Amino acid sequence: MQRKGKRYSILLSAVLFASAYGGEEQPESVPATSDTEKQEFDTKKVSRAIGHFVKKNLDVMGSSVDGEEVLRGLRDAFDGKEAPMDETECMRIVGTMREEASARLASKNLEEAEAFLADNRAKEGVIEADPGRLQYRVDREGSGAVVEKDHSPMLRYTGRLPGGKLFTASGEEQSIPLGSSIPGFGKGVVGMKEGERRTLYIHPSIGFGTDTYLAPNTLLIFEVEVLKAHVPVREEVGSATARSSAEGPPAEESVRERVSAESE
Repeated sequence: MQRKGKRYSILLSAVLFASAYGGEEQPESVPATSDTEKQEFDTKKVSRAIGHFVKKNLDVMGSSVDGEEVLRGLRDAFDGKEAPMDETECMRIVGTMREEASARLASKNLEEAEAFLADNRAKEGVIEADPGRLQYRVDREGSGAVVEKDHSPMLRYTGRLPGGKLFTASGEEQSIPLGSSIPGFGKGVVGMKEGERRTLYIHPSIGFGTDTYLAPNTLLIFEVEVLKAHVPVREEVGSATARSSAEGPPAEESVRERVSAESE
């Protein structure tokens, strides 16, 4: 029985591991329960839900996966039968399939991003700051000081995907050193005045590119408001104006840390 469970665990881990690619959001963490709390659930319903979860994550490998053979493998594993190949070889092939699927998705998303920007530039009010790579629209004019490239402006912002999906937000005002931001974000904020609001449209090459928890080569759309053109970096315990710039949109890892709490 222990041997059979081990085989099933390895097989399930292999197919679930595919979720690391393909742009799926990571699920929110589940609060830990104390030993005294009694957990009640419908085993059949949970088991069936696991099947749906497995299918969803297998989808990132595209048509290369034969669903009937996956089911056959699961049944064989439960029955204690030997796998048709060893685990090392299987994981090597699964890794290759994931890489190929990720490359296909990256190519598709890049084409869609470029088509979006090509269409968007003809829309009223849209300005190309960097042809084919960065566009913005002024949603509200500002009248204060101007943000310069070496500034750390105080901002409010949200980040969305082309379909409207929220993937990050400042939540409150935040000081962001533009020199450490993703290139498209920094370039898009430079020149904004205090009180101004802009929508930025960022090509993947100056966004997160392919090395991201989001789908590779995803176009990014940021809505940004400048509260102050520059707030010198300083240590000030308990002050919102002194929050670390590492919490903002400058780098992929900062967005990754908050996505579970901020995704819709």
